[in-house]
Amino acid sequence: MTMTSRRSTWAVFLLVPLAPLAAQDPDAPHKPTVAELVSQLQQRERAAKTVSLSMRSRSAVPDGPSFETTGTLRVLGTTHFHVSMRMKIGEGMEGEQEVVRTPGGTWTREVDPMQGEVITKMSKETMAALEDAAKVLGDDVPAGAVPGQSEAPLGSAMLASLAKRFQLEVANKLVRDGIDHWVVRGDLRADALSAGEDDGLPRPDRVELLVRASADGPLAVVKMSQFSQGVEVMTVEIDSVVLDEPMTEASFKIDDRGRKVIDVMEHPPAALQIQAVLDQAKRKKEGAAAGKDPGPDRGR
Repeated sequence: MTMTSRRSTWAVFLLVPLAPLAAQDPDAPHKPTVAELVSQLQQRERAAKTVSLSMRSRSAVPDGPSFETTGTLRVLGTTHFHVSMRMKIGEGMEGEQEVVRTPGGTWTREVDPMQGEVITKMSKETMAALEDAAKVLGDDVPAGAVPGQSEAPLGSAMLASLAKRFQLEVANKLVRDGIDHWVVRGDLRADALSAGEDDGLPRPDRVELLVRASADGPLAVVKMSQFSQGVEVMTVEIDSVVLDEPMTEASFKIDDRGRKVIDVMEHPPAALQIQAVLDQAKRKKEGAAAGKDPGPDRGR
């Protein structure tokens, strides 16, 4: 996996700094549960014909450089997806990543100081194989491995996923600039302490989210912060959200004029990642058929 692709999934869905929040609204209505918030987000996602948003993220490694992203996301129905991100590591290294997904394939454009610009195309057959593998792996699918984020652009899947690892609760309702937001927070679940891969990054033990809940604006997760031992290690925020903006299928493309496009399986970093996911799913299916679940592959 390349420098620019390693954190792409979080950059998209762990969606600037927010203005100061007002005190808790004494007239706040009944607090929803986290499950109810997930359901409300899913309803908005299903109803929206299109979604477009801008976002920023920042993460830091102790005694290491910060990692910052800015970008945009566009989604048309459940078939067309376009994300464009710019990345900055520390004070010197910069990169770009652009992904377009349609029923005909997935195109990825990456730019980083090590490999320059690379544009790849993933065939619809490879897409289907990865999607099948994701169904087999479930929560064990590696982050960023499967291009399928278009189904939950307002954050329902991200919130549901975090609820499996953190003991999330809706804490209170806050008002910012006249707009209602639910504050959701929670500590890492005890049964999640051994989950996940050890990639050398700080292990979050607490998460806090801000969910926009105003009736006159789109319901969406607009901020997510992760903490490790009281220190914020990642923040992702949505700057703006627009629903039902006119879009055409033809606008979902990467400008590859005059540029070489190669099959994704001809690009070694991506091909290794894809093959690892397919092999992991195969082992899990074989293990299930034999009456045991090998779980995620930690050692290869």
